[in-house]
Amino acid sequence: MGSKVEYIVALFIVFVGLIAYFLQMPTPKEQKKSQVSNKKETELNNFIEYEINATALSHILRAKNAYKVNTTWYLKEPNITSESIKKLHSKRAIYTKDTITFLEDVYALREDNTTYNSQKAIYLKGKEELLTPKKFLLQRPKSKVVGTHLLYKANSKETFAKDVQGKFKLKEANE
Repeated sequence: MGSKVEYIVALFIVFVGLIAYFLQMPTPKEQKKSQVSNKKETELNNFIEYEINATALSHILRAKNAYKVNTTWYLKEPNITSESIKKLHSKRAIYTKDTITFLEDVYALREDNTTYNSQKAIYLKGKEELLTPKKFLLQRPKSKVVGTHLLYKANSKETFAKDVQGKFKLKEANE
């Protein structure tokens, strides 16, 4: 008789253990909620974002098409204008918080008509800085510069670059 009681107690312990295990497992609905969704949350045509600082309109960001996944916007044919950059555009861009990464055929035009061309550029809106981590071409009237890793600080109008090769036309002192 002792063996039947032991058998029933062991079976009861296994049964209670299985119930406890299944109660701790999340349901399929809870699993879906806990996973990060990579689905488009919002999709817009003719996307426009205006940013206003304390004194004026500081940035206008436009795109032909835009969609949002989590906290990131994916832009098609983005174009940004600001107080110090006349135009900055490319075929596509990724926009998260204050950082816009322009990809494919990036073109930037400054207020002094200097242009930058690259395949990738990162624009930091808050600092108004433009970084090109890849090869770039900088052009001004009668000057052409090729290099890598360009940094343009729009507020101070300073440009820094690495591995620079250029063609310049310099004024003579008696001209």
